[in-house]
Amino acid sequence: MLDIFVLEEDYFQQARLEDAIHKSKQIYILRIGKVDLYDKPNQLLERITERGSHLLFFLDIGSDSDVEGGILVAQPASPSLAATGTYTFTKPSSIKAQPSVASPELAYYDKGMSVRYDKVLTADGHTWLSYVTYSGARRYVDIS
Repeated sequence: MLDIFVLEEDYFQQARLEDAIHKSKQIYILRIGKVDLYDKPNQLLERITERGSHLLFFLDIGSDSDVEGGILVAQPASPSLAATGTYTFTKPSSIKAQPSVASPELAYYDKGMSVRYDKVLTADGHTWLSYVTYSGARRYVDIS
């Protein structure tokens, strides 16, 4: 049984979402327990009493801040960056042994150079590309 929580301040949008959920329930034969709609983050947070994979959240949070009403708003690492691929540097970038600003620079890539990477991660408040060198060592480059 799936419990659905919706955070949307616009009541018109709330009604549209609720309608879409109920139509999806019929089309896809979903077992939905409850559908709760809230217009304020604190209301939603007060009502969540359990955790689990049976909970589904639709959160519409427009904010200039990373935190809105006690909910940490996820920020995309980079909307146009693939999970793996080749990256061409637009500025000199340090190569490090750890994804940390404090990690010492081992070498660097100049503007225009490129690297084949196999991971993208966010650490220490920055977006990092990661790859394995020919010798087998994992390296990190801050691209944010």
